Amino acid sequence: MPHALITSPSAAARLDRAVAWLRRRRPAERVLLVGASVEAVNELARSAIRRRPGARRRGRDPLRARRESRAHRDRTHRAARGPRRRAVRAIK
Repeated sequence: MPHALITSPSAAARLDRAVAWLRRRRPAERVLLVGASVEAVNELARSAIRRRPGARRRGRDPLRARRESRAHRDRTHRAARGPRRRAVRAIK
C-alpha cells in the first residue's frame, strides 16, 4: 500500500489532497487516517465518501434510535424526580 504524508500551510489544500488520495483507494482497502481530532478525520472520510458514486449514508436504525432516546429520557426523568420527592417529604 502506498503511504502518503500530506502537509501544507493551507487547510483547504491539505483536505483536497487527502480527499483525492482517499478516492484513489479501493472501497474495501484499509487505510489509517490521522488528524488533529476525531471530528476532523470523520469529516475527511465523509468528504471522500460523499463524492463517491453510489455512496449512501447509513445511520442508526430509526426505531432503535427512538427506543433508545425514550429509555434515556425515562431514566433521566426518573432520576431527576426522585430527589425532589424526598425533599418534599423531609419538609412536611
